[in-house]
Amino acid sequence: MRLVYLGLLLVNFHLFLPLHGAEVHNQETPQGVAQTLVFKQDLRFGADQGGDEYLWTKHNTNVAVDARGHLFVADTQENRILEFDPKGRFVRVAASKGQGPGELFALNSIQILPEGTVITHEGSTGVPPRVNFYDADMKFESAHANQNFSRIITAAVFAPKRALAACTFVKLNSEERKMTTTYGILNNEYELVKTLAVHEQVIDFQNFTKPKTLSEFMGTLLAANLGKVGVVAFDPQGRVYLATSDAYKIEVWDAGLKNRIRTITRKFEPIYRRAEETRAAAERLVNTYRQAPNLAQVIGHNFEERVIQNAELPAAKNPIQGLFPMPSGHLLVIHNVDLENGSQTADIFDPKGHFLGQTKLDNWAFLTQDLRPRMVFQGKYAYTVETDKDENNTVVRYSYAVAPVKPGS
Repeated sequence: MRLVYLGLLLVNFHLFLPLHGAEVHNQETPQGVAQTLVFKQDLRFGADQGGDEYLWTKHNTNVAVDARGHLFVADTQENRILEFDPKGRFVRVAASKGQGPGELFALNSIQILPEGTVITHEGSTGVPPRVNFYDADMKFESAHANQNFSRIITAAVFAPKRALAACTFVKLNSEERKMTTTYGILNNEYELVKTLAVHEQVIDFQNFTKPKTLSEFMGTLLAANLGKVGVVAFDPQGRVYLATSDAYKIEVWDAGLKNRIRTITRKFEPIYRRAEETRAAAERLVNTYRQAPNLAQVIGHNFEERVIQNAELPAAKNPIQGLFPMPSGHLLVIHNVDLENGSQTADIFDPKGHFLGQTKLDNWAFLTQDLRPRMVFQGKYAYTVETDKDENNTVVRYSYAVAPVKPGS
């Protein structure tokens, strides 16, 4: 009888163990006929339409879409949210520059959740970050800010119903002369529930504005940005897709982050970074810090070269730069980003995790220049902002379909 009871105990105990799901191992090439994701332009608007409301000049301009198909452009240069109807016609300034509740002073991004909640994230060099929440009519509801430097949220993407948030946050410790950057997932109480990657940098705070110290700091920062980082995305059901950029391994978890549904891997050949790409990434980083008044005089003409030398970057790129779960259940994995011209290649996986093939878009269509998510899939459309070689920004809506690769293409 004791053995029977023990067997029943083990059976019942198994019910409470985390599920680890299937492991799907893919080769370098698809099994069977290769497929691609075909994008067909359905709408495009920008500066050619004329008017100040169509002019957005900053590289991290991004867009969100509500249930009606209205597009909300985050104009990060002018700190405003602009609403357009499904035909690209200007509707209103939904949020504007200012210091008051719901107003914007250092806009980074916008996100609209399935039930209509609008979220904006703010923060820049020398400006404390803030996350703002609005209702579906863009009426301000609340904000989350941390002013004591214990957890400075520098990027945030929320799951449906705001149960979880993928965040990058920084902690400064002047006594230990240290800055710690954590890539992880927070719950709705802003408590860390999963850590994906951590970077620690020693900072000489007293000499920070001297060229040598600043170039060393920015070199280690460039290495961190192009090194191991956490990559997280949520699908419309709230399932969590997570990876670290240095390994081709994606885990799919349920909405509660309790059970792992699937693990996806893929063999690949290393892609090596061109010198022009490294220089372009360094220039963008330096230009960000050049905007701070107390640093503009410190950063000289050839400062980027010193930053690159201090970074000591590996030759090969990381295999994962971004994750995009699609409404169909397919998954896009951004496998290669040309840091100079914005050409981006995505691997396509079916709903069961099998590698189908690749697709490619130019002009920073999937990710912004700081490698944050830019494309939004909703229903039968994909929405994005594209930045061309002349730094012009254009909102684009694509229809899309998974289709076999045409012979000779």
